[in-house]
Amino acid sequence: MLKIPETPEVMLIPFTDRLMEELIKSTKSFSAHLDHEVHSQFPNQEFKEALPLFIQRRKQNREEQNLGFLILWRELNLVVGEIGAKVLPTCAEIEAGYGVVPGMRGRGIATEALRLFTRHCFSSGRVKTIRAGCLEANVGSIRVLEKAGFQRAGTKNTPDGPSISWVLQK
Repeated sequence: MLKIPETPEVMLIPFTDRLMEELIKSTKSFSAHLDHEVHSQFPNQEFKEALPLFIQRRKQNREEQNLGFLILWRELNLVVGEIGAKVLPTCAEIEAGYGVVPGMRGRGIATEALRLFTRHCFSSGRVKTIRAGCLEANVGSIRVLEKAGFQRAGTKNTPDGPSISWVLQK
C-alpha cells in the first residue's frame, strides 16, 4: 500500500486515473470523490486540458502511477494544487512538476509539497535524480526549488523565454 506523504501543514493525496477522469468531467464530480474541499481556482485550464495526456502516458508507463499527487493544505482541508513526475528513459531519473493555485502562493505550500515529493521518490530506492525546470522570470518557483535543495543545472532559451534546469541528487 502506498504511504501517503504528509507533514502537519501539507498532505499529498494520490492523484489516481479515476480522480483525473472525474476532474475532466467537472470539478463538482471530482470533489464528490474526495473527503476534502477543492479550491475554487483548481485546476487551471491548461492543467485540465493536459489530463487526458497524463492518463494516456500513465497507461503506457505504469511507473508514473505512484508519482502523481494532489496537494492538500491541511489547515483548511483544501486541495490547492498538484505535484507529480514523468519517468525519464531510466527509472533512476524523473522530471518533477508542480503547481499551487494563485490564491494560495507565498505560504510555503509548494516548497513543503516538493520536499515531501522528493522524499517519497527517493524512498523508493529506484529514483536517484530528480530534474525540474522553470522560467528565469518565475521568481516564486526559483525560490521553491532552492528551498527544496535543488541546484541549478543550466539555462536554455524557450519560446516563453529563458528557462533554468534544476537537479536534485539522492
